[in-house]
Amino acid sequence: MRSDLYPASYFEGGGDSNYVNYGNDPGWDPTAAVLKSLVAPNAPILEVGCATGWFVRAARQYGLHAYGVDISAWAIAHPADGVKGFISEKSVLDLDEGKFAAVVSWEMLEHVPAEDVPAALAAMKEQLLPGGWLIHRIALADSEHDHHADDDKTHFTVVEREWWLGQFENLGGLTRHPTVEAAYDGVFAGRDWAGRFFAYRLDA
Repeated sequence: MRSDLYPASYFEGGGDSNYVNYGNDPGWDPTAAVLKSLVAPNAPILEVGCATGWFVRAARQYGLHAYGVDISAWAIAHPADGVKGFISEKSVLDLDEGKFAAVVSWEMLEHVPAEDVPAALAAMKEQLLPGGWLIHRIALADSEHDHHADDDKTHFTVVEREWWLGQFENLGGLTRHPTVEAAYDGVFAGRDWAGRFFAYRLDA
């Protein structure tokens, strides 16, 4: 995976990017709230593809022990207020952060080339404590609000939901939790975030 695809221009609205500033997005608090209901108090969680750390910030304000990693040196060098020291530069393929009660990503996995997806998912699974959660929101080709590869030159894997379900199934050792996916869908009913959530728990 190439870190040079995510310079300042990617995050500041230049170049071939549909990225917008998610800093004040009202979705971060309910995203954190559902996650907090799943993990034990004081349990560490990791966001992969954290950008400048807006979700990490919201999660920590919500009482979660959240950390983040991102492949972009620029993003890590420009952290959101309050997250310096809690986010670091790292590719999903090079995770060695420790063990977490949850590893999450919010529209990051479509940035992973399809041939690297199995390794990326395995790397995240490896970070989990027994009973830990993998929860992801992924841009899909068959959602109500379709995404297309040409929306963003770094959207390498924009495919149907069934393809992703197969990738998670191939990992093994995980149990899917549609009720958690439905909880997120309910929170975001009427917004294009709904219908994109995947929730799996590592078998204890």
